[in-house]
Amino acid sequence: NIENLTYFSNLALLYNQLGSYEKAEKIQLKTIEKYYQIFGNKPTDQLGNYLANIGYNYYLQGFYEDAEKMYLKSLEVLEDSLGSESRTALLVMNNLGLLYDIQGFYSKSLNYYQKINDIYNKKSLNNHSDYALNLNNIAMAYNYLEQDEKVEPLLLEALELAKNRLSIDHELFNVLNTNLASFYIKKGFHDKAESLVKQSIENLSKNYGKYHPYFPNFLATLAEIYINQEYYNKAKATLLKAIKISEKNLGYYHPNLASLLILLSDVYSNQGFHNKEEKLL
Repeated sequence: NIENLTYFSNLALLYNQLGSYEKAEKIQLKTIEKYYQIFGNKPTDQLGNYLANIGYNYYLQGFYEDAEKMYLKSLEVLEDSLGSESRTALLVMNNLGLLYDIQGFYSKSLNYYQKINDIYNKKSLNNHSDYALNLNNIAMAYNYLEQDEKVEPLLLEALELAKNRLSIDHELFNVLNTNLASFYIKKGFHDKAESLVKQSIENLSKNYGKYHPYFPNFLATLAEIYINQEYYNKAKATLLKAIKISEKNLGYYHPNLASLLILLSDVYSNQGFHNKEEKLL
């Protein structure tokens, strides 16, 4: 019955969280197979969720074409069963947007983010924190598409909404704040960027501690500001702190740690310490 299928689907999600992606995949595929045996092709929100879950599994494994197929199939089922404006359908649209972002297909991701935005506005949900997050996604897509004039207004609107609905201490506010800082780095406004990042680091440290998953990313953004201004000693100290936290949180072989080490190697290279640079790489 559906309860048993949901139990196995939830078990697969747990395996995903533990990084046991192959185990999760086998369970998810078996769950979908059993669903079809019991219910045929009947579109339900349960089937939509099962398909979305295996899409997420493929996304985590880097199987992006397979993830896209499952997300699109999930979205079709959810639109048939719950309607195109349901919260679950919006989540799958968002996941499709993130999937296209990671592959550099920013026009495709922007299309989904704008659909979500239109639905939020239509349903008068434009004062919701999820709306703020979607504004951020739209802004970042415009950023990558080099439509810079659209980026700052969207991020400022998202920040104001997150501040009013959540608070400046909430992690969403500080993620948005740091994204705005990254945009300012791109535009060469280093003083503005530094002020924003330091605010986010302070907020995060005060409320969540320095071992919050976002903390190394914020430190990396601060280091980038220092690198651009040729403050290499400050950049090095900041990156070493980020690396230490990242190793503790994520382990030595995580991609985020690799990104930090590459930044640190750039610092050593700029300082003329090429032997240290080679050891890191």
